[in-house]
Order: sequence, then C-alpha cells, then structure tokens
Amino acid sequence: MAELVARAPNLWTVDRGQRFGGLEVGTRMTVVRLADGGLWLCSAVPLDDALAAELDALGPVRWIVLPNLFHHLYARVAAARYPAARVAAPAAITAKKQPELRVDLPLSASPPESWGGAIAPIPLDGLPKLQETAFFHRPSRTLVLTDVLFNLARPEGVWARVVLGALDAAGGPRVDRYIRWLTKDRAAFRASLERALAFEPERVIMAHGAVIERGGAAALREAAAWVLRGR
Repeated sequence: MAELVARAPNLWTVDRGQRFGGLEVGTRMTVVRLADGGLWLCSAVPLDDALAAELDALGPVRWIVLPNLFHHLYARVAAARYPAARVAAPAAITAKKQPELRVDLPLSASPPESWGGAIAPIPLDGLPKLQETAFFHRPSRTLVLTDVLFNLARPEGVWARVVLGALDAAGGPRVDRYIRWLTKDRAAFRASLERALAFEPERVIMAHGAVIERGGAAALREAAAWVLRGR
C-alpha cells in the first residue's frame, strides 16, 4: 500500500505512528519535489524499503531537513540511505542532539539556490530549546510546521486525552501550553508567526495531527491567539 499522500502538485506527506512520553501522537514527513527534480524531505520518518522505493520513483533525494531540535530521531538513517543528500538542520543539533550527524546547511532565513525559490524558510524565534524553522511552499501556498502547531481532534486512549487535554493540545488546531512554556521571548515569537502568516497560507501541514487543507492562515491565527494578541 502506498504511503505517500499527494497534497498538491509536487507536494506529498507520509504519516507514521510515533509515541512520545507514552502517548501516541503520530508523526509526519513532508516531501517536496524541487524544480531540478530532486526531493526535499522535512522531518524524516522511518525509511523502509517500500517507502524508499516510492521516493525513488519520484526523484533523487537531495535534501534531508531537520526542522527543529526535537525531530532528529530518524535523520541519521535517512542520511545513511541517501548519502548524496545534503542535510539542513538547526546549528545546535550536532552539539545537543546528534553529534555524529553531518550538517551541510545550518537553517536560516536564507534558502539555498537549489530550492529554486519554491521554499521559504521562516525561523520561529523566541523558542531557544526548540529552534524550529517553518517553511512556506510557494507553489501550493502550504506552510510546513512541526511541533509549534498540533491538530489532534481526538487523541487515542484515555491517558492521551487527559494529558493532551491538560496541555490544551487536543480538540483542534492548538499552539499549546508546552509551546507557551518553551517561549522565552514572546515578541520575537509573535514577529516570526506574523512573518509566516504574511504569506497567507491556504494549507498547513504539521507533524502531529490532521493536515489543514483549507483556511490555514485563519486556523493558525486562532490557534496562536494567545501570542498574536498578547494574551
């Protein structure tokens, strides 16, 4: 059974199960085919032979992107499978999380030329322990987030519903209480979100929960009201 889900021309996602702190929250990889035909993978999931075959059918993997300091579990496996791919990650990833991982490009607001202007990186400032970068895919008006936004309508299991409910991380799109705790500079975080929202994304992809296919900008504004409105 195919694992790649087509979201728009040259844009796919792959969903896998993922437990965190004993809770099933799922995880998601975003795949973009760039203008040169190469693939850009954001937040790698476990890459078995079947998924690798699907990716290889789309094009050569040229980029493996670690969007924050948390989503690194499968990066070394992906880099080993695709040794010709370049790795982009927060600069601190090697010191704090993956000291053996080769990082070719520290993430910043300036994308490499090979991304062809299709993907705009947006560093989300004010979260030093997370150091997440969002990405806007211009051709499909898609904003790619990772942990800053959850969209878990009904978590699996009683314990998950209790814990995620307490964190205000369930019941729809949420920039939850854990992100509030990680936020050390609200003004910087607010400015970063406003830069992302200025693109007026239609679709929002995140690592945990359902993809928002329509009205993405409005959904994110509501989910992040506590920081955007200074609450």
